[in-house]
Parts: sequence; C-alpha cells; structure tokens
Amino acid sequence: MLQALSARTHDVITGLAILATEGEGCVDAECIAECIAECTGVRFRSLTAAMIRDYVATGNAADKAGAYGVQEVGNRFIAEVAGDLTNVIGLPLGRLLEGLRRVAGLDPARGKSLAQVVRAAFPALESFPGENWLGIPD
Repeated sequence: MLQALSARTHDVITGLAILATEGEGCVDAECIAECIAECTGVRFRSLTAAMIRDYVATGNAADKAGAYGVQEVGNRFIAEVAGDLTNVIGLPLGRLLEGLRRVAGLDPARGKSLAQVVRAAFPALESFPGENWLGIPD
C-alpha cells in the first residue's frame, strides 16, 4: 500500500451524517438532518524501501485504512495536504462541528478553535508543516 502511495497524490474521502431525534421533518423519532462528504488530497513524498520497512516494523501501519497515520510518525511521508487535515486523521472535525452547531445548536469545542482542539488531541501534529494545517481554522 505504501509503495503504491509513494510519490503520488491520493484522495481521502469521508462521509458522515448528523441525525436529529426530534424536530420538524423527523419521522419515527429519527431523521437525517445533514449529510456531509469531505475530500482531502494527500501528496506523498517518494518513499524508499527502507523507509517503508522501518515504518511497517513500528506496527503503526497495521490498523490504518491507508497504511499510514498522519497523526503519528507516518506524517513524515506527507509532502502536502490539500484540504482538511482532520479528515485524513479519520473524521472531518471542522465539518462535524459546523454541522452540530447548525443542526443541534451544540458546541462540543466549547468556544475553542478547531486548531486548538486538534492540537490538544494530537500533540504529535505540532511538528507538521504549517501549510498542511489548511482547512483547520485557528
């Protein structure tokens, strides 16, 4: 998988639905209030066989859909992220928080910026290049 991604750009696409349990338009106490699809482009650096072998030996590749975790040491493979970095981690938090605010009037971030929430949850991302924080407003 990592060899196939080497020196290429791929899309990470995540879909989610926010459900409302009451309100106008809901039938049988449940309805979909909002559907969201987020697409983020990820450009990989050129990887050597040794880089891939060393990363796989850490065990981090085993439980990842794309065989890398941008929130872990796999971020060294990334040359550029075009879009929401949290989507690559696994869930487009910005879109989720916006949807929860619109649909349910909730603010799980409690007034913090999305960048603050992400940095607190994934401290290893502090070393990630600033240009790859596009899509995560501060």
